[in-house]
Amino acid sequence: RSVSDVLAELEASGKATAEEIEQLWKDIKRIVSKTLFAIHPFITSTYAACIASEPTSAGLPQNCFQIIGFDLLLDHSLRPWLLEVNHNPSFTCDTEFDRTLKGGVVRSALKLLQLQPFDKQRYKAKLDGFIHARRERSATTALERERLHQQRLQL
Repeated sequence: RSVSDVLAELEASGKATAEEIEQLWKDIKRIVSKTLFAIHPFITSTYAACIASEPTSAGLPQNCFQIIGFDLLLDHSLRPWLLEVNHNPSFTCDTEFDRTLKGGVVRSALKLLQLQPFDKQRYKAKLDGFIHARRERSATTALERERLHQQRLQL
């Protein structure tokens, strides 16, 4: 279930006051913050593996994000316990509930990213140019460089 559903149900059922819910949410945020701090090296290395340094010089957009799942358990005194962290949570949707919950997670992540639209054709042309330029630089003979240059001009 979603966190908001659980918190709303706790308050509606009288099992927790608004103040207790507020404290619980603070505790959850503290757990998530400390966990993210602990796994920061893993996240950094994953990011570095996803983003190559060369395309940046070609002026191509560089975007990468990761959704991390946190499984928490609440005890009888509303204390949250971290059960596991999923660095690659499943987005398979077998039920309508899955589609609603996981679709909401993805929509929220995309809103947070504030992605800007870009011209796909221009992006592809820039990428093709970058690839051809890299091939030309790695060509070993003048004849091979000239052949690659002519191919590039035909595009």
